[in-house]
Amino acid sequence: MSKEIILYRGPLERARLKLLITSIHSRQHSDVTFVWIFPKVLDAAKEKHFFDFINYFNLENVYIYRDNGLKTFKVKKEIKNFFSKTNFEIAHYIGFKSYFFESCATAFKKVWYINGIPEEMILNGDTFSNRLKCFFNWFLVKIQNKPDLIVTVSQPMKDHVKRKTFDTDYFNRLRDPIQPFVTNSTQIIPFVQSFVNTGTGTLTVGTLTLGGNGKLT
Repeated sequence: MSKEIILYRGPLERARLKLLITSIHSRQHSDVTFVWIFPKVLDAAKEKHFFDFINYFNLENVYIYRDNGLKTFKVKKEIKNFFSKTNFEIAHYIGFKSYFFESCATAFKKVWYINGIPEEMILNGDTFSNRLKCFFNWFLVKIQNKPDLIVTVSQPMKDHVKRKTFDTDYFNRLRDPIQPFVTNSTQIIPFVQSFVNTGTGTLTVGTLTLGGNGKLT
């Protein structure tokens, strides 16, 4: 049985997580561990809300770590030590800041799913503090090991992330003119699995086909 790990850093976004967890865990012979790195303070009500949600999936292992920003490196060390003797087939990093914790898991392939980028905080306030945070967010990602595949939500985001970080394989969720937003994690995960197994893969999105090299064919 293959072992996979999902590391998610962020607030509880049920719709987004449900698609990815269901797709990853639905494959046969897959033992999935879920690690939730929660920013700031997780009170009892939020924790109950999380377990009411996560118990639906019957995952093999579920862990919660609390990261208030100041303890990021301490939390990273704790997670890394806990999983130091486990080798995974695939490590799935969901969320931009999840990749701060890249070294916490040893895996044959690593996939990073990005929904938002640090520059978004500048849109809420173009201050020196926000620009500094934006710079360090990119820096803390760039010093990690290169992932095997990066999944973004658009071509512009893919181009921006590639300029800022890694020259690797990319997949961006394409918008087909006939079937808008048809691409979802139900399609992405089989593509990722094919990519992991063979180094290539094809993904059909409406009338378009995406190759494992991130190019349309």
